[in-house]
Amino acid sequence: MEQNTEKPEGREEQRVPIRAFLIRVAVLCFLLFFLAGAQMFPEWWVTFLFHGGMFSADSWRAGIAWNFENLLAPLLVCAAALVLFWLSLRRSTKFAQLMAGTRRFFCGTGGNSIAGTLAALAFLSALSIAFNASSIAANQDLARFVKEQHPGNVAEPALSQPALIVFMDRANIESLYSQYEPDLVPAIVKEEIGGTSQITAGLTLDGFLKTEAGKTELQKRETEYREHVKTADRKLKDLLRYLDDQKQLKRIVGFQGSSQEIKDLAQAVTTFKKHGLPVNGPELARVRDGLLQADLGRFTDGLEKLDGLAVVEGDWTIREDAGFYVISQSLADVSSPPICEVRIPAAALPAEYRETKATFHLTVFGAVLTRPSATSQTLRLRPIAIF
Repeated sequence: MEQNTEKPEGREEQRVPIRAFLIRVAVLCFLLFFLAGAQMFPEWWVTFLFHGGMFSADSWRAGIAWNFENLLAPLLVCAAALVLFWLSLRRSTKFAQLMAGTRRFFCGTGGNSIAGTLAALAFLSALSIAFNASSIAANQDLARFVKEQHPGNVAEPALSQPALIVFMDRANIESLYSQYEPDLVPAIVKEEIGGTSQITAGLTLDGFLKTEAGKTELQKRETEYREHVKTADRKLKDLLRYLDDQKQLKRIVGFQGSSQEIKDLAQAVTTFKKHGLPVNGPELARVRDGLLQADLGRFTDGLEKLDGLAVVEGDWTIREDAGFYVISQSLADVSSPPICEVRIPAAALPAEYRETKATFHLTVFGAVLTRPSATSQTLRLRPIAIF
């Protein structure tokens, strides 16, 4: 009697081991995670893959903190839903068949197709990240080359910070500070965080501040800043820094002609003087003024439209005028230059700055009172601080 060796219907396919199934699902989840991250946070992945981020504790900490903050709750909800689904159907025959079919699909041709597609997309994303990394490096090299080839083409120098205060209108400083404080405090604190080592892992400042660690650090520093008792000097310093960063402070730089004709004229004068040849001063001034006329006109037009808060730095002379000291500066080296003036009470000026025959290098921060016009070449500021 022959023994029946046929397998029962539905048993002809070998059961897929649960371990192989879980490994395949984990690989697919990682590929999906990488694809999503490469699109949402390319800068982090550039640093992680090409700038030593994978060996940086700060880089790992920033990435884990963001995932913990933004993905933990959705993953817990999905896990709870799957567990409840499994508990409700685990004794059902159809559920067992569904799970078996799912295992065979992910570990078979269907799973291979999905994994291959995701792997190809991940490869393209990695190439894009590498291209971004090389582009960043190329842009840095280009900027360095331009700076080396054109050393005069550099950013505007940093605004001088008040070190030695000559004059200060404390009431006006308090008033201005209170007006700008709601936006000033977060801006100052963010700037301070940006200068720390907490975001050296490659995240941008905005990216770091979106993490839980960044939000906590920002809130802590804002609280400390507001609770700290600040002197008028500190408020002045922070106010100037904030206004300058926000481009709300007009910085007036004395006019200097830069055309080739002016340079040639200056070189000729230097050569004449070197060899003891006479120089006709009035004629030289007339020629120089003519060469500067067009550029000087544009400079004067800008002064005529000036308003709000301004900073003027340079060499100032001082004269007395009916209980006040008038501090003035010529804004152009021409025959009839525009002049900037400020008046301060005589008692408010320290004794060492009352020498009327001396020249002092000062920075004046003030509000525009009057602008140059057709009848006057004087720009008058109401001084808030002089340092």
